Amino acid sequence: MAFEKPTPEKAAAAADKRRKALALHKMGASYEAIAQKLDYGNRGTAYREVRKALRDEGGLDTPEDLRLLDEGRLDALMMALWPKAMNGQGWATERVLQIMQMRKELTPVTGKVAKGVQKDLAAMPGELQEGGLAAAALELAHSIDRGESPSACARELRGVMAQLQEQAEAIKPKVEPEKRVGGLSDLTARIAQRRASSSG
Repeated sequence: MAFEKPTPEKAAAAADKRRKALALHKMGASYEAIAQKLDYGNRGTAYREVRKALRDEGGLDTPEDLRLLDEGRLDALMMALWPKAMNGQGWATERVLQIMQMRKELTPVTGKVAKGVQKDLAAMPGELQEGGLAAAALELAHSIDRGESPSACARELRGVMAQLQEQAEAIKPKVEPEKRVGGLSDLTARIAQRRASSSG
């Protein structure tokens, strides 16, 4: 059966449904809940549609995208609670202060140590830059820049960077030594070549 291109109306309806799915995802809804709410066949379809919507918005599920998504959720909560806090409702003020603290923790401080670690990581093979050790090194660097247990974090950071360096050395391509021009093997080959030409 030939694939039928959806009509503009159907395409617009599907895009609108995807936007609703993404909005529910941003509010923290599970894929199962999104599938039930929007009448998708199953959670897998909901997952795929949310990913399409993220791509349409120019976003992917990298750690940075997920951090921005969490920041957006906190901002939405802040906007909902701010009027209540400003009207003197104590519980709302407490929540706003909690959200402010969470927002601060989500935003990495790129200070001197973190910049140095980023530079060191950039010189390493790609697979190491994306791994868990690299993420741990950056988190420790951010902690040092924020002034959180700097001496303990610095010790840990040195250990993690040493492990990364060892792994980088282990996967570095082995450079074969250059063949020496001349020497015994070269002489033997030339003699054999001369004998072949003289006997022919």
